[in-house]
Amino acid sequence: MKTRTATSNTSKRRCFTLIELLVVVAIIAVLVAILLPALQSARAQGHKMLCLSNLKQIYMVEHFYAEDHDGWHPLTWTNYPGYSNWYLEFQDYCRNHRGIEYWWEINRCPVLESTFCYAINHLLAHSWRSQSDPFLFYEVREEAPSTSIYLFDFVPGAVMASPLNWGPPRGFIYLDPGNIRLRHLGRVNVLFLDGHAATHTDLNESGINW
Repeated sequence: MKTRTATSNTSKRRCFTLIELLVVVAIIAVLVAILLPALQSARAQGHKMLCLSNLKQIYMVEHFYAEDHDGWHPLTWTNYPGYSNWYLEFQDYCRNHRGIEYWWEINRCPVLESTFCYAINHLLAHSWRSQSDPFLFYEVREEAPSTSIYLFDFVPGAVMASPLNWGPPRGFIYLDPGNIRLRHLGRVNVLFLDGHAATHTDLNESGINW
């Protein structure tokens, strides 16, 4: 009698070889290397847009403040005892309208994650007016508002940044040796007197006025 050899009809499970596994890992590594810069760029773009939004919201605070004070603005910077700088005046203004937390939040650049990441153009003053303590006011010059700097990215805490004797923009560059102002993909966000905010190559870019 002829015996029958039993054969399994089930398919054998095949495992990955080491070479195949290495190929898969290499493909994943290549994909990550390709996609990671794009993801980082998208994240940086998001930070830039949030920063521009902060500047526009600060402008709205400034605009409402000026409306309530007959068009006069708080002093950009002062050493006089008892007088407040612009950011402190706006801070107190927000305390009464939107809340102090709102003011701190819109002054925080997402790249630096610290408060007061913006500086004001100290050359804005057109004329001055004193009022009863604790206010000093200045009138903003209105020449070329769409190209005249109001606020811009700068070193944290340097909210009273002034070019002093150096003259813009060299003075600001001198005060910012780490180029922190160029924190958005190597560019700087600028808010102009007409309320629009834009990204520029630097503070000395053609078409920007001080």
